[in-house]
Amino acid sequence: MTLKMKSIYILIFFTITLLLVSSCSTETIEINELVENIETVEPTESIDFTTSDFTPATGESPNAKPLTEKEEDPGALRLITATSSNGFDWTRTNEEFIDRVGAPEAVIDSEGRIFLYYVSGTEGLENIWVASVSEDQGETWVHKFVNVEGKPEGGKIADTTTILLEDGTFRSYFQSQFPGDKHNFIRSAVSSDGLNFVIEDGIRITELDNGNMAIAPNVLQIEDTIHLYTLYAAGSQGKQNMHFTSKNGLDFQQQAAVNANLVFANSQQINDQHVTYGFYIQEGHQQHRSSLYYTTTKDGYEFTEPVLMLEEDKELSNNLEEFMLKEPVVIQLEDESFLMFYLTGFSD
Repeated sequence: MTLKMKSIYILIFFTITLLLVSSCSTETIEINELVENIETVEPTESIDFTTSDFTPATGESPNAKPLTEKEEDPGALRLITATSSNGFDWTRTNEEFIDRVGAPEAVIDSEGRIFLYYVSGTEGLENIWVASVSEDQGETWVHKFVNVEGKPEGGKIADTTTILLEDGTFRSYFQSQFPGDKHNFIRSAVSSDGLNFVIEDGIRITELDNGNMAIAPNVLQIEDTIHLYTLYAAGSQGKQNMHFTSKNGLDFQQQAAVNANLVFANSQQINDQHVTYGFYIQEGHQQHRSSLYYTTTKDGYEFTEPVLMLEEDKELSNNLEEFMLKEPVVIQLEDESFLMFYLTGFSD
């Protein structure tokens, strides 16, 4: 090979090398710019759990329908509390808590925050899903709106029941009726912060095997199985709790009904027992004369005979239990004591 040819090859080699280096430098600059852009993106604004979005009204709503008309009007109901060292024996606090509340339920997140969900009966906020949140184990509370992405205009959500998944995600099951639905369906929604939910695709329960629609769900998780109990619109009144199970929390199969003579309201694991709290409808009084009970289960299929916790006491000096007790909601605090919220009516 001549000296001239060698020089040409050397020139070509250096030219190619220079082009490659230039290309790599450009890519490096582009990658660095991308990283810088990612680092400078502002994080999503965190929720302020120190201030309230609204103030619950006090006293009975002047617009509330009388409970004696068999209405479930949150404006005619109030939420009061009781405490316990073991989750079974209760002492009333005899203190007012939140007025104009319907369908309460509660969950504690991975940070120890208590989320008490309910349907509001405050004027201007009637029948919307809200939450009272405590960061100090129930000592103080803020009241927040719950946002639901995917709920259509005119869609209704009620009777929520929420669990915390292993990764800290909130999953709520609820009774719903959206435009186009032939009747109430049980749907679900998930949230990473407990206040901003996104409705999941599909319907969890369309209807019961007997053709009735399922209402008022209550969820209980035992190991890897989700148990969902509902009433049915034809008037089960707690004689039977319809029973569904799922492994993934989305696809449910109907099981034999649970005959507990108790309206299931809320469930809690206490040591090795799964405890379900509810209320018993006294014969001849429909839903307006009821007391609070608990029952236990090991497998979600068979339950023990209900045990009385609290019954209506009209002799209380502050008249907090003027009319019925129902829908107990129990949470366990960090000191291993228990706090119960329950509903009572304003008048007989």
